[in-house]
Amino acid sequence: MSKRTLLAAAATVIASTLAFTACTPSSGPGQTATVSQKTTTTVMWNQPFYGYNNATSFGNATANTNIIYMTNDAVTYYDGNLKVVTNKSFGTYEKVSDTPLSVKVKLADTATWSDGTAVTAADLVLAYGAQSGLFNTITDEKEVEGLANEDGTLKPAGEGKVYFDSSSASLALITKFPEISSDSKEFTYTYDTMFADWDKAIITPGLPAHIVAKRALGTTDAKAGAQAIKRRAAELSREKAEQEAREAAMRELGIEDPDAWRAEQAKQREAFEAGVLFARAEGIVPASESNHAIAGALRQARQATLDGESPVIVIGVSGSGQLDLPAYAEFLSGKMLDA
Repeated sequence: MSKRTLLAAAATVIASTLAFTACTPSSGPGQTATVSQKTTTTVMWNQPFYGYNNATSFGNATANTNIIYMTNDAVTYYDGNLKVVTNKSFGTYEKVSDTPLSVKVKLADTATWSDGTAVTAADLVLAYGAQSGLFNTITDEKEVEGLANEDGTLKPAGEGKVYFDSSSASLALITKFPEISSDSKEFTYTYDTMFADWDKAIITPGLPAHIVAKRALGTTDAKAGAQAIKRRAAELSREKAEQEAREAAMRELGIEDPDAWRAEQAKQREAFEAGVLFARAEGIVPASESNHAIAGALRQARQATLDGESPVIVIGVSGSGQLDLPAYAEFLSGKMLDA
């Protein structure tokens, strides 16, 4: 799967994942949540319900929020006096620190989706990724405007592109990827700056990660699907941080050309082929990690030859490869997987 296909697919199918709601059983812990077919709720408002996703600029309207609030569960709710109350049957939250402002959400074992699947940190990760806007690959204002239809909905962003139309200002202040406990029940996030209404903006599930993964990836394993969402979001967050660090370093060095510094991938066989060529030419067996740099340099050298150029190419060889001789033997025997 390409670099951003998972989140791009997720962005596409999120709007159609409407059949599941987060809920907690009223009959007690350990029992599967059920929905009574005889239950009827009548809501009167001056505008009809028109969008399930009220976290977007298109769907952020009271007419939608009223319905969504009454058909979903969350860590908090409003009581009869309009005071925010912790819904302990779904989860709890606490402020871990003031400086920096850090908040921990702990999901209860009784928190499940309407199909009985447990609500986990993967669902919170999906909500965070969709509403923070930090994973968007489309940032140009004109390109964003071009995605809008006349009715306010969005056109598909395009192959491999991601754009979440978020209406949340608070989640954009959480640029560091949240910490997740090993059991996926605790979700701790830290704001970059103070946010006064943090307790009114507790991150809560929007749509089920396991269903989004099922439709995007075709997996029927709810746990594996949720884990895929969580893992890929963490990878993208790390890649974004690395990209920002590279851009900062380029600015510090006064490098304006964005192509002057970029990352390239070399698979194992290409890398070790380059390492063997280097060893035969220089008499030094390079460390396996250095083989990837050598492979990249060979690409540049071969392209320069085709272009009639003679550039100076610097390679960082981190060490000798005595400890990597078994890997070289695996390559030379033809048994190495090309990963």
